[in-house]
Order: sequence, then C-alpha cells, then structure tokens
Amino acid sequence: MGMAATTKLPIKDLGGFIKVITAGAGPKCQGRLDCLDDAVAAEMKSHGLAIDVRSPIAFAVNVVQVRTFNAVDKLVICNDKALLKEGATVAIVLEDGRPVIYIDRNQKKSFEEAGILFSDTLMKIAKVI
Repeated sequence: MGMAATTKLPIKDLGGFIKVITAGAGPKCQGRLDCLDDAVAAEMKSHGLAIDVRSPIAFAVNVVQVRTFNAVDKLVICNDKALLKEGATVAIVLEDGRPVIYIDRNQKKSFEEAGILFSDTLMKIAKVI
C-alpha cells in the first residue's frame, strides 16, 4: 500500500470546513477568521465568515503567513499539510481526491489550554498527528 496522494484543498472548498472549525471553537471565534490573502478572504466572506483581525483563528497560504500568525498566538488553518511542520495547527487537504483534516497534536493541546475548543464534530472527522 503506497502513500496517499496529498494535495491542497481548493480555496473554494474550504469555507464549509472553516465554518465548522470556527463555530465549535468558542464564542470569541464563531464565524470569524483572520486572513491576509485577498482571494481566500473573498471566498470565506461568500461562506458567511467575517474577516476579523481580532479573531484568534487565522488562515495562512504560505510559511510567511503561518509565522506571522504564530507570532501573535493565533490558531493557524491552512490547506497544505507541509505547513503543519512550520507551525500551522490545522491542515485541510485532499487525499486521494477526498478532503482530510489534519490537526497537530501539540498545537491542539496549547490552544485548548488557551480556551479554544475543538468540537466533537471536528474531532470525529479529523486525524490528529
């Protein structure tokens, strides 16, 4: 059995997943996301998410953004599994054509201690690594 082919989940397919993550994360996060990428921000708005720099959750498209958000203690979501090694907490990717959510175990623990929750719904479908 070979390795699963992992690719980035297209931006247009991320909104629903991010809504689930922010909805279950606690009152400070609900429906709010920080984002520096205009294309992602526009897509998130079309899913009813508000782009808010005060949100403790952020979406990053590259290493620089991951590090920028980490520097201010934000939970970072991305669509590239490689960014987990760079400090992202959640990666939503395609594996063999199906969406898969990966959560970094150490980051998860830190954010739970800080009061950001990972809903049961999310944990049922996510892989903690």
